[in-house]
Amino acid sequence: MTTAISSMRTFSSALAPPNVLLGMSASHAVKRWNLSANVLAAVATEGEFGATRHQFGDSINYDVTAKYRLWPMEVGSAPGQWFVSFGLNGEWRGHEHEESLRVADSGGHMLYLTPGLQVVIGSKWVLEASFQQAVQHDLDGTQTGETYKISGGITYLF
Repeated sequence: MTTAISSMRTFSSALAPPNVLLGMSASHAVKRWNLSANVLAAVATEGEFGATRHQFGDSINYDVTAKYRLWPMEVGSAPGQWFVSFGLNGEWRGHEHEESLRVADSGGHMLYLTPGLQVVIGSKWVLEASFQQAVQHDLDGTQTGETYKISGGITYLF
């Protein structure tokens, strides 16, 4: 999931220490259906921008997605597979702090509905695309939140 909520500041990643990331994922498949859930939490650490101390807010990214195999009817009966998916995903982000003061125009929550398409080619390649439509913007202060996001991916399985 792409980070969607942040203030409109630019900071050098070379000066920011690494965040602590905690996550988990679960998936269950029955016949042509698959249900998956993921959560990823980031505990932000403090960094510097010039002479300014800055800390991004902690964040939680999450999604629940149902996927249906359109083709083939039975696994292993064809060299490829086609899936459609529909998910609910979002991000909550805590307030940022600059010089230990809370940045009012930071933090909040965004929620998306996400239909998608996935094609598995042979046993090694996966092509996928999704469209995320924002259904809730609950951003603190004055921030820009996107109306939609389009993403795609190509995966090679080793």
